[in-house]
Amino acid sequence: MNLRIYLRIALMVLLPAWATLARADLTVDWGTVATPLSSEVTFSFAQYDINRNFTDHYNFSLEGGNSASYSVTFNFDPCRNGCGSPDLSFGIYDLNGSLISSTGGTITLSAGNYTFQVKGNGFGAGNSVDYWGSITFAASGSSPTNQTMVSPAPEPSTLILMAAGLLVFAWKARRHAAAGLAGLAALATLPACSPFETSASATPGQVIARVGGSEISMLQFNHAIERMGIPNPGQPVRQEVATKLVDRELAVQQALAQKLDRQPEVMLQIEEARRDVLARAYAERTAATAARPDDNTLARYYAQHPALFAERKIFRLREVVLPADLKEMAEVKQRLVERQPLDKITAWLRAQNPAFNEQVVIRAAEQLPIEALPRLNKAQEGETVVFESPRGVIAYVVMSAQPAGVTWESAKPIVRDHLVKRAGKEVVDTRLRELRSQTAIAYLGDFAAAPPTATQ
Repeated sequence: MNLRIYLRIALMVLLPAWATLARADLTVDWGTVATPLSSEVTFSFAQYDINRNFTDHYNFSLEGGNSASYSVTFNFDPCRNGCGSPDLSFGIYDLNGSLISSTGGTITLSAGNYTFQVKGNGFGAGNSVDYWGSITFAASGSSPTNQTMVSPAPEPSTLILMAAGLLVFAWKARRHAAAGLAGLAALATLPACSPFETSASATPGQVIARVGGSEISMLQFNHAIERMGIPNPGQPVRQEVATKLVDRELAVQQALAQKLDRQPEVMLQIEEARRDVLARAYAERTAATAARPDDNTLARYYAQHPALFAERKIFRLREVVLPADLKEMAEVKQRLVERQPLDKITAWLRAQNPAFNEQVVIRAAEQLPIEALPRLNKAQEGETVVFESPRGVIAYVVMSAQPAGVTWESAKPIVRDHLVKRAGKEVVDTRLRELRSQTAIAYLGDFAAAPPTATQ
């Protein structure tokens, strides 16, 4: 079996909880958009092969006074892989946690601070999701004219390290349970016996609600708030979470009364959740034995990736994405080889009426394909950089590039976090290979023909 396929199966099936170490929740700061907007500003996002419950946040601010307004268009496209059907939700929220829109399309926002949230629940062994999309900001209504465009610059603490073809996120780690609080149906699938249940001797300060003969603890409540990922949620959000926890407890009580915990499918889900928790605990304990990198190792990594750190830039780019199945691709490539202006090529393409994507984007170095970054970092304004990817051909025209270097002091904890997690993953992978070689494993039926090995 191909090594890449084997490793993916090992992480997704044999040890699905390892994703806690390899992929935690993502928080990205898109920065501030200010008026006047002479042209549209687009932020793109994409995440792949997520195989655990997650809540990702893309934070942004819109400047201006009470009269400022922005036309905001967002597109979201998910792809579910494997068995099962994870539940995905997305939407724009204010910082109080109030949902503003979750239907896509175009809405109007006033000045303020917002977050675009993508949430996934209901993952099990063998399924994963990809998601991608974009949010475009344009002028709308009456806006102040004494503002200048501010290029969004993600904080170093949310930097995405892209090195050696591996996306590694500098993350704010959060703990997750097997299912979310998105709705009653999802809540009802949680195991009936919770490790957070309190005894009858719990004091009122430890309990937020009593539901029949059961209690909901403050520990459960704090865990649910933490999973939401919204800093300092207001009282309306806190009350809504408490209500959801009560709804879950009501559903659990009814499920037990109807003996649903004895149904084979429910018993299997409870057992799978237990095994995921145990596997995660083993992975975390094993990874913790990895040697920590010294300062020389950190400094060497920093020096080897100048485009991500010392020479990092924020780019304003015209992006043209030509899909791999474009029937005119051969002609496009020939025109690019002849160094025809991109405007001329896109005009010709529009005359052929194919489907391709063209937009203006603002992206930091770590948000760009690693293959294109060295050339983009050296490109002058107006220069075109073209490269091929599995998606097809992507062309960037550099409209501007703003230096936004990350100092060694700021980068050091991020690099350490990345290298520690990478070393932890290597330790776990090594230990799993050892266990496979030491344990009698027999593949049966259709799986007996070509069992995978760790070295294939």
